[in-house]
Amino acid sequence: MESDKYITIVPVEYPRNRQQFIRPPDEYSDFPQNRNWPHTRAVRTESSTMRRKELKRSLEHKRSHNHSLNDPIQSCSKPIISAPLAFQTAPKPKKNPLSVYIYTMADIVLHMDIEDANTTTVSDLVDIIIQQKNLGLSRIAKNIFTIWMKSNVLEIQLKPHHKLLTVFQKWSSLEDKYCIQTKKIIFKEPILSFQRNVFFPRKDEEKIKDQKIIELLYAEAKYNVLQGRYPVEVNHCLMLASLQCRIELGPNNLQQYTSSFFRDNRERFLPSHLYKSWSSWLNLDRKSTPHSRLADHLKHIQITGSDRRLYHKYLECCYMLPFY
Repeated sequence: MESDKYITIVPVEYPRNRQQFIRPPDEYSDFPQNRNWPHTRAVRTESSTMRRKELKRSLEHKRSHNHSLNDPIQSCSKPIISAPLAFQTAPKPKKNPLSVYIYTMADIVLHMDIEDANTTTVSDLVDIIIQQKNLGLSRIAKNIFTIWMKSNVLEIQLKPHHKLLTVFQKWSSLEDKYCIQTKKIIFKEPILSFQRNVFFPRKDEEKIKDQKIIELLYAEAKYNVLQGRYPVEVNHCLMLASLQCRIELGPNNLQQYTSSFFRDNRERFLPSHLYKSWSSWLNLDRKSTPHSRLADHLKHIQITGSDRRLYHKYLECCYMLPFY
């Protein structure tokens, strides 16, 4: 190793106290410049003073920006813009409930107030009707009965998803589409009726044992017979009328009801089309009138059984009709 090439290592001890540590001046740092570095002298010039001020402003701006990111709500000096009315959670004014009347075939009218008529469906309304204590229906009635909308010219069974108010608003267009308008017919506003679901299988209906459901089915079948909706023969009508007399008049002394009684109450027990056929010129015998034949029929037959059995018997006679 040559003698003129060597390295000298000089040990230097730095002070432990950071306040005594001397740093070189840096015009881009905020370190105090009042201490002189060895062999140097701090010279204040106008340009350096301006740079220091700019550096100080940039640091203050940076600190305020970082603080605003950490706490955006407190550092926000502008007023908060309120949300549009459609998105505010303020309570909306309540609408007046819609008053609805629902008719049943058992001469019972249900009155209820619907809070939100725009969204209420037929299924919702059927659930409410079944819960009424005065009807006494079980849960299985939801599949057997449904809501009908009826007027004097049109009757429609509503589907479970139908909205009542929507169908009511379109009722005039439905009448124009499916009905023949004449000057003699005055269209009336529709009503809501709680009736039998015509799509419920008849084989399942024959197995029903619930007394309240059977009574409603009997009331509807009787209405359809008396209104001529089920066109049946005379003998069939007399049989149904006899069962109706036994149910409504009781089991005792049916023979006391004479032909004059049934003549005065013929609309209650006999359909009107029987009298139209009898009033022709071929039927001159007074004993052949429908009410006379009904009184005579009750004298020669004996009807026994409980009311539920008689309801079933009446419905069984209607089950034989192809249009039930």
